[in-house]
Amino acid sequence: MKKLKVKFYVKGDKKNESGETAIYGKIYIGSTKTTFSTSKYMNRDRWEKTNQLRNTLRIDNEISLKEYLNTLKSSIESKYIELIKTRELQEENITPLYLKQHCFDENPEKKTTILEIMTYLHQNLNIIMAIELEAD
Repeated sequence: MKKLKVKFYVKGDKKNESGETAIYGKIYIGSTKTTFSTSKYMNRDRWEKTNQLRNTLRIDNEISLKEYLNTLKSSIESKYIELIKTRELQEENITPLYLKQHCFDENPEKKTTILEIMTYLHQNLNIIMAIELEAD
């Protein structure tokens, strides 16, 4: 099994109105990776002083944020194991992006192709044109 790693970091260029920095995550499987937003924010100095929340003080929001990130990491790891066990995919076919899409319900199963869009437009354009011709 390829090794899965989930890490969190603060993204300096993304801040909320309170000046707190956005916390992002990275999913690594083997040598490939993808990023995702946790939709959480924290003061950059506190992030560094707590060693990325590894050494939290008894501050409620830091404790709850640490619990949230740990839960998020555990759910990603569980989904990875589930995909390996239940999917017909070979382990090599589970990419970080594929895992992210499954974890965050981004519907990786169905993607509309350009051919499907063009076929739909062609069919509907013929119907619209037929209606307009009948109206004349």
